Order: sequence, then C-alpha cells, then structure tokens
Amino acid sequence: MIGLPAALGLILLAGPLLTTLFQSGRFTYHDVLMSQQALMAYGVGIIGFMLVKILGSAYYARQDIKTPVRFAMITIVTNAVLSALLIMPLAHAGLALATSLAALFNAGLLGVGLLRRKIFQIQPGWGLLLLRLILACSAMCFVITYFNPGLEAWFDFSVSKRVMMLALLIISSGLAYIVTLFASGLRVHHVLIKATEL
Repeated sequence: MIGLPAALGLILLAGPLLTTLFQSGRFTYHDVLMSQQALMAYGVGIIGFMLVKILGSAYYARQDIKTPVRFAMITIVTNAVLSALLIMPLAHAGLALATSLAALFNAGLLGVGLLRRKIFQIQPGWGLLLLRLILACSAMCFVITYFNPGLEAWFDFSVSKRVMMLALLIISSGLAYIVTLFASGLRVHHVLIKATEL
C-alpha cells in the first residue's frame, strides 16, 4: 500500500522532482533528462527493495541466515549479467534498471522460499486488496498525468512555482489514492492487526 504508489509516483514525477530540486546553474535540461531516466529505473525496484527487507526478516527470525545470503549471492550474479545486457541499449539507465530488476528477483526468491516452506501463506482477501490497489493507483496516476504540464514547462517555471506545482501534484494524487481506496471499501482495520490477536 505504500511501496506501489511510491514507485509509480517516483516514476511519473522523476522529471519534476529533479527539476525542482537540482535544475539551476550548470545542471541543465539535458542533465535533468539523463537523471530522470536513472531515477525512473530505480523507481521500478522500490517494491523489490522493500520486500527484500521484509521477507528477509522472516528467515532471520527462524535463525536461517544461510538462505538469504545464498539468494543475495545469486542476485549479485544476476545483477552483473543484467548490467552487461542493459548497459549498451540503455546506458546509465540500464545499470539502474539492472539493480532494480535484481532486487525484484531477490524478493521473488525469498518469497517463493517462504511459500514452499509454508512459513508464509497467502490469505483470503488478498485478491480483492490487489484490485483495490490497482484502482487506487490508476486514479493516482491519472491525476498526475492529467495535471502534469510536461517537463519543458517545468524547466521554464520559477523555483517557487515548481515547489508549489510539485506539492499540489503530490497532495492531489495522494488524496485521489486514499479516497479511491476508501470508496472501494478498504478500511483501516482491514490492514492492521489488533493487539489482542498477536
């Protein structure tokens, strides 16, 4: 619920974010474009980075240190192979994308391992939750895409206008995400575990 909209938001707002934070002086429009490609590629891996941290903890809680380390070593090799394959067609963005894809691969290995050992089991209702997330993320992306004036316009904005526009986009798209989740029937108690159940 946090990682997916964060990843999509970072991908869609990479240009405006970089323009607002760094574009001045020698950091030119071309530099923004090049940095945008890398930031978007890293955005792809946000879910993977988060899941590695979460799923890895399940192994450590069971005193299993070897399995996550073994998966990490496999991921390093995978990252190196992907980097070699992607650096030619995508240049610096290919290295960032390789890192993101490797993180997703590592999360996949950890997740499959937990499922096979029956340590983690998919609970009823996850399909409905995924549908709600897709609807909410679609609403969020629509708001960002519809109201984003385009990177060239951001380049011409003053610093104060960039900050204001970026804040408005983040707040409005975040509200669209939350409102859509609520309208689809999701409530706070659906995602929180009560202390009495622990």
